[in-house]
Amino acid sequence: MKKFALIACILGFFSVSFSAYLSHKLRPMISEYSYENLKMALQYIYYHLAPLFYLATLANTKILRYAGISILTGLLFFSGSILIMSSKELHHIDASFLWPVTPIGGLFLLLGWTLIFFGLYRENP
Repeated sequence: MKKFALIACILGFFSVSFSAYLSHKLRPMISEYSYENLKMALQYIYYHLAPLFYLATLANTKILRYAGISILTGLLFFSGSILIMSSKELHHIDASFLWPVTPIGGLFLLLGWTLIFFGLYRENP
Protein backbone atom coordinates (compact mmCIF):
# COMPACT_ATOMS: atom_id res chain seq x y z
CA MET A 1 0.00 0.00 0.00
CA LYS A 2 3.03 2.26 0.41
CA LYS A 3 3.21 2.33 -3.39
CA PHE A 4 -0.01 4.35 -3.48
CA ALA A 5 1.60 7.08 -1.36
CA LEU A 6 4.70 7.12 -3.56
CA ILE A 7 2.64 7.36 -6.73
CA ALA A 8 0.48 10.08 -5.12
CA CYS A 9 3.66 12.07 -4.40
CA ILE A 10 4.72 11.79 -8.05
CA LEU A 11 1.25 12.77 -9.26
CA GLY A 12 1.16 15.66 -6.81
CA PHE A 13 4.52 16.94 -8.02
CA PHE A 14 3.44 16.59 -11.65
CA SER A 15 0.09 18.28 -11.18
CA VAL A 16 1.45 21.23 -9.18
CA SER A 17 4.38 21.83 -11.51
CA PHE A 18 2.30 21.41 -14.67
CA SER A 19 -0.41 23.69 -13.27
CA ALA A 20 2.17 26.40 -12.66
CA TYR A 21 3.65 25.91 -16.13
CA LEU A 22 0.16 25.95 -17.64
CA SER A 23 -0.83 29.16 -15.88
CA HIS A 24 2.39 31.08 -16.42
CA LYS A 25 3.83 29.84 -19.70
CA LEU A 26 1.27 27.93 -21.75
CA ARG A 27 -1.87 29.99 -21.19
CA PRO A 28 -1.08 32.57 -23.89
CA MET A 29 -0.27 29.77 -26.35
CA ILE A 30 -3.59 27.90 -26.12
CA SER A 31 -7.29 28.67 -26.40
CA GLU A 32 -9.43 29.34 -23.34
CA TYR A 33 -11.27 26.05 -24.03
CA SER A 34 -8.04 24.05 -23.97
CA TYR A 35 -6.86 25.90 -20.89
CA GLU A 36 -10.05 25.08 -18.98
CA ASN A 37 -9.89 21.42 -20.02
CA LEU A 38 -6.25 21.10 -18.98
CA LYS A 39 -7.04 22.78 -15.68
CA MET A 40 -9.95 20.39 -15.10
CA ALA A 41 -7.80 17.32 -15.82
CA LEU A 42 -5.23 18.53 -13.28
CA GLN A 43 -7.96 19.23 -10.72
CA TYR A 44 -9.15 15.64 -10.98
CA ILE A 45 -5.62 14.52 -10.19
CA TYR A 46 -5.62 16.81 -7.13
CA TYR A 47 -8.96 15.45 -5.94
CA HIS A 48 -7.73 11.87 -6.07
CA LEU A 49 -4.45 12.37 -4.24
CA ALA A 50 -6.21 12.31 -0.87
CA PRO A 51 -7.78 8.86 -1.31
CA LEU A 52 -4.48 7.48 -2.58
CA PHE A 53 -2.68 8.72 0.53
CA TYR A 54 -5.54 7.43 2.67
CA LEU A 55 -5.36 4.00 1.06
CA ALA A 56 -1.65 3.89 1.83
CA THR A 57 -2.44 4.14 5.56
CA LEU A 58 -5.10 1.43 5.65
CA ALA A 59 -4.82 -2.28 6.19
CA ASN A 60 -3.58 -4.15 3.18
CA THR A 61 -6.78 -5.79 1.95
CA LYS A 62 -7.49 -7.00 -1.57
CA ILE A 63 -10.53 -4.76 -2.07
CA LEU A 64 -8.61 -1.63 -1.02
CA ARG A 65 -5.70 -2.53 -3.29
CA TYR A 66 -8.19 -2.82 -6.15
CA ALA A 67 -9.62 0.56 -5.14
CA GLY A 68 -6.20 2.19 -5.48
CA ILE A 69 -5.53 0.46 -8.79
CA SER A 70 -8.94 1.60 -10.05
CA ILE A 71 -8.27 5.20 -9.07
CA LEU A 72 -4.85 5.16 -10.72
CA THR A 73 -6.29 3.61 -13.87
CA GLY A 74 -9.09 6.16 -13.86
CA LEU A 75 -6.65 9.03 -13.53
CA LEU A 76 -4.52 7.67 -16.36
CA PHE A 77 -7.51 7.24 -18.66
CA PHE A 78 -9.59 10.25 -17.62
CA SER A 79 -7.02 12.94 -16.91
CA GLY A 80 -4.44 11.51 -19.28
CA SER A 81 -6.78 11.52 -22.28
CA ILE A 82 -7.98 15.05 -21.52
CA LEU A 83 -4.40 16.30 -21.08
CA ILE A 84 -3.37 14.79 -24.42
CA MET A 85 -6.47 15.88 -26.37
CA SER A 86 -6.50 19.40 -24.92
CA SER A 87 -2.84 20.08 -25.65
CA LYS A 88 -3.30 19.64 -29.42
CA GLU A 89 -2.37 23.28 -29.96
CA LEU A 90 1.05 22.54 -28.48
CA HIS A 91 1.98 19.21 -30.05
CA HIS A 92 -0.14 19.52 -33.24
CA ILE A 93 -1.30 15.92 -33.07
CA ASP A 94 -5.00 15.24 -33.38
CA ALA A 95 -5.68 12.86 -30.50
CA SER A 96 -9.46 13.10 -30.71
CA PHE A 97 -9.53 9.33 -31.20
CA LEU A 98 -8.94 9.16 -27.43
CA TRP A 99 -12.36 10.62 -26.56
CA PRO A 100 -13.88 7.19 -25.69
CA VAL A 101 -11.13 6.66 -23.12
CA THR A 102 -12.24 9.63 -21.01
CA PRO A 103 -15.58 8.23 -19.80
CA ILE A 104 -13.98 4.83 -19.22
CA GLY A 105 -11.54 6.60 -16.92
CA GLY A 106 -14.47 8.23 -15.15
CA LEU A 107 -15.99 4.80 -14.58
CA PHE A 108 -12.72 3.56 -13.09
CA LEU A 109 -12.69 6.56 -10.73
CA LEU A 110 -16.24 5.76 -9.64
CA LEU A 111 -15.30 2.12 -9.19
CA GLY A 112 -12.37 3.15 -7.00
CA TRP A 113 -14.62 5.23 -4.73
CA THR A 114 -17.14 2.36 -4.57
CA LEU A 115 -14.43 -0.14 -3.64
CA ILE A 116 -13.16 2.19 -0.91
CA PHE A 117 -16.69 2.37 0.48
CA PHE A 118 -17.14 -1.40 0.53
CA GLY A 119 -13.61 -1.97 1.82
CA LEU A 120 -14.23 0.36 4.74
CA TYR A 121 -17.69 -1.06 5.35
CA ARG A 122 -16.31 -4.60 5.51
CA GLU A 123 -13.75 -3.51 8.10
CA ASN A 124 -16.33 -1.70 10.30
CA PRO A 125 -19.86 -2.89 9.50
